[in-house]
Amino acid sequence: MKVLIVALPQKISKNQFEPLELAPMAIYLLASILMKNKHEVSIIDPCEFIQYEHKGDIEELCAQYIMKKISSKDIQLIAFSVNSFNWSNTKVIIQRIADNFPDVKIALGGLHPSIFDKHVLESSDAHIVMRGEGEKIIVNLCNALEYNMTLEGVKGITYKLNGNVLRNEDEIELTVEEMENTPYPAYELLPSSNPYTQLPVETSRGCRFSCAFCSIPHRRNWRGLSVEHVIKRVKHALQFKDNINRGTRLLFVDDCFTANGERAINVFKKLHRLYGYTEKVFIEARVTDILKNQILQNIPLQMVSSMQIGVECGYNEGLKKIRKGLTVEQLFSALEILKQYQFDKHCFLSFIIGFPWETMEMINKTLDTIELICTKYKIVCNLNWLLLLPSDLWWEKEDFNIQEVTNDFKGTIYSKLNDYSLEGDVIKVYGYNNDLTVNYDNKKTTNSLYNMDYVDKKDKYSLFLDNLHSYIEITNNNIDTDRELVIAKDSYANSFIPFLVNHYKKIYVFDPRSYKGAISDFVNEHSNVKDVLMLYNMNTIDQDTGINAIY
Repeated sequence: MKVLIVALPQKISKNQFEPLELAPMAIYLLASILMKNKHEVSIIDPCEFIQYEHKGDIEELCAQYIMKKISSKDIQLIAFSVNSFNWSNTKVIIQRIADNFPDVKIALGGLHPSIFDKHVLESSDAHIVMRGEGEKIIVNLCNALEYNMTLEGVKGITYKLNGNVLRNEDEIELTVEEMENTPYPAYELLPSSNPYTQLPVETSRGCRFSCAFCSIPHRRNWRGLSVEHVIKRVKHALQFKDNINRGTRLLFVDDCFTANGERAINVFKKLHRLYGYTEKVFIEARVTDILKNQILQNIPLQMVSSMQIGVECGYNEGLKKIRKGLTVEQLFSALEILKQYQFDKHCFLSFIIGFPWETMEMINKTLDTIELICTKYKIVCNLNWLLLLPSDLWWEKEDFNIQEVTNDFKGTIYSKLNDYSLEGDVIKVYGYNNDLTVNYDNKKTTNSLYNMDYVDKKDKYSLFLDNLHSYIEITNNNIDTDRELVIAKDSYANSFIPFLVNHYKKIYVFDPRSYKGAISDFVNEHSNVKDVLMLYNMNTIDQDTGINAIY
């Protein structure tokens, strides 16, 4: 069977992709497996799309590039490697392909479609989703398609049939033995000209922990390859290292390389005997592993290019909530070991703020911990906002009681297009559990942030905060805090304000475009207000005379 495997880069703007550093191991691994099973495979690497940056409609240009490959190779199945970051542009391109090649089957693999299998099939022109580990699934799928067999016997897939979405039983995850007998990634297919500076090597799969924010699908199911097989994979990857970029480093893409301390130490001992200090490797480690496994005491510092350690929260309450399995006290004990063995200059710590329960006080605790680490230990800390990716926290979003109120919202841009074939968008509201008093500038008082009368009107977005008002005062009558907030905003911010009412006693909302008074005078008169939030269109913020009152 003729198969095309595609991975698209992540878009970061209308005309630009996320810079690429790490070669995409998954697509080369699946290609190798299919070739071993006598299927004809072509690959389109993410770096091949970079040529279209700043040259017009990226999705259209990428689709044209893929369709040329489909046509020239007489492709029967195209398989996309998909994550939550590239799904939006992958979906657009799938539609283009389906319109031009209706007989070509389109399959999706990766974390995002694995978890949202029904949704991605119902909302796109894709035909099949391969859930979870794809090594066995893609072979069985190709065999079934090649011989025109029904798909009901292919484990691990979700597929469309006669307008319905059907979900077969799960495929069993690979054993260690199966992983060790899997062909090596077909890195020989890497484009000769590419920007990669990191070449991935997988030495284990899964994790022994279950952090609430984590997207790893194999939590609690860690499987580590033997030292012998790890060395074989390293030797294979090193054959192609110089074909990428000079100075390219190996990167162990394991979710937690240090889960088995003895194995991790023996891997490095073997690598040291073979290569001395000439080959450097990136690894991920856990605080608790550093404390109990004596890893740093037994790994040559010169062989570690860098080491990432996930901490996430800087206070014990947060660490417990995310099920991190460590304490702040353990973190600082590990930092002392890092310093003692001089790994402090070779590692960085990752932190997250913006968990659903976090108050400013909690966030400040994390920031204080980071400040102490940076000043006392001189260790680099990466700080990130929480991205609500598929995880336990994602499913807990139901606790926020978010409800769909209409699926027929057509905004300002829609009215300008005059294209009545377009479907409407969904509007969802946050069902907060607060006793509110909302006072508007027209003397209207209510206990809700939503005016549902607008759901049946043309301007449905106006259900948030009752359309346009120059000034709104929101009081939370049952919150245990005296904190107050001033918001300067335009209409686009109305739908965001409901997510703030759980954290403030009072919220004063101004629309600088219509407010007649001086906002600066108001702020000066309310000395108890410590927080000011700008929720305003950045394209006009420097041009709007009303907004100058805040500066």
